[in-house]
Amino acid sequence: MMTMNEELLAVQKVWETQCYNALKKEYDKNEEEKGKLSCAFGFGVSEHYVQSDKKIMIVGQEANGHTFDYEKWRLDNWQEWAIDYLNFQVYNVTPTTKMEYNNSPFWQFFREFKNNGYGVCWNNLDKVRRYILPDGKEWVESKLPYDGNNSERKILNGGIFDGKSLLQKEIEIVNPDCVIFAVGPKNPYYHTLCDAFFHHDGAYEMLNDDKYYPTLGSPVVEISTKLGLKMPAFYTSQIFEHKRYAQ
Repeated sequence: MMTMNEELLAVQKVWETQCYNALKKEYDKNEEEKGKLSCAFGFGVSEHYVQSDKKIMIVGQEANGHTFDYEKWRLDNWQEWAIDYLNFQVYNVTPTTKMEYNNSPFWQFFREFKNNGYGVCWNNLDKVRRYILPDGKEWVESKLPYDGNNSERKILNGGIFDGKSLLQKEIEIVNPDCVIFAVGPKNPYYHTLCDAFFHHDGAYEMLNDDKYYPTLGSPVVEISTKLGLKMPAFYTSQIFEHKRYAQ
């Protein structure tokens, strides 16, 4: 029987073949104009999550330091690193490689849920970034470009699993009791969240409603019904009041 992480890696490799590689070919053909596509983030879960009676997935915008060392940082390596990083930041487990303690509001958010008895896992909306040469000399990590169609992220969020995107499939596999999209209401992340769940024309407008769109006055909204999820799902514009949200 496959473990949860093995199941995740299997679908991530399908996604790599069908979505990631399709975009990488565009970058490889137009490196001077587009730069280099980074390696892909590999989502995985720790034993703390698997063994917990209360499970929560927190989805951030994107990780940093994706690198374009394609041989060293394959999906399985990224998955191992991501689990190691979460275990260090949240559960104080000694990491296998050198890591710095991250005291950002995002990681404080995770710690509050852990302190309230949840097993937490960390996912990201954008699985990749890109590297550009702004001075013509040194590669610098940057975000994927954003245009009105969010075209590159749309490729990466294709409904290749019987109409589901990779993110939808990952949620299905790990089956959390709750999902929090801590990604903010602005583009490209608003647009990408829509692309990950709505694979049809008009996807961009699907959450643009007072009931489903976080604002300063209402920074957390419940969107599970809109997204078709079987567990509570919250979309937030900020996580600075993390203690209140974790309770």
